[in-house]
Amino acid sequence: MEKVTLFSHILPEEQERMWVCFQMREIVYENNEIIMEYTNTMKKIGLIAEGQASLYGSDAEGNQYLMDELKKDDVFGEPLLLPEMSQHYYVCAKAKTRVIFIDYEHVTKRCENACKFHSQMVSNLLQMIAMRASQQANRIYVLSRNSTRKKWEEGKRNRYLHCRYLIRLWQNICAWTGVQ
Repeated sequence: MEKVTLFSHILPEEQERMWVCFQMREIVYENNEIIMEYTNTMKKIGLIAEGQASLYGSDAEGNQYLMDELKKDDVFGEPLLLPEMSQHYYVCAKAKTRVIFIDYEHVTKRCENACKFHSQMVSNLLQMIAMRASQQANRIYVLSRNSTRKKWEEGKRNRYLHCRYLIRLWQNICAWTGVQ
């Protein structure tokens, strides 16, 4: 499966129009700067345009834990996590990081122009969420194994199958395009 980004199958000129339609804004963050703290409202979606960041959680006792590593083209925000009230979540830059913010309301509500790229962006976002859910399910499956050996074997098996899939995908792409 090809890697889907928020702007997959959206032409550059359509992306430019989206900046106005979706009221996007771009902010640059320095290393260790807090990009976003999650709330119980669904207000914005962030897209890592350049750099990298980490999603952290902390419980009521103040114990912090790393939840996800975010890199170029990854999305984050309240709609993608649905935060628990007893937890605190935040995204922190791990290098100089450029982030594009999109108001959630502009994603879920169609504009009066009924732009084709609007539907494509929503489709891309849903595919990204599905991929993330699949990855999380795989992590849970591996972690649910009752011994370290089984966890290691399952992780190794999953990496092997993923590599075989990528090789087969690459072979198909080469065959379709005539590249040797």
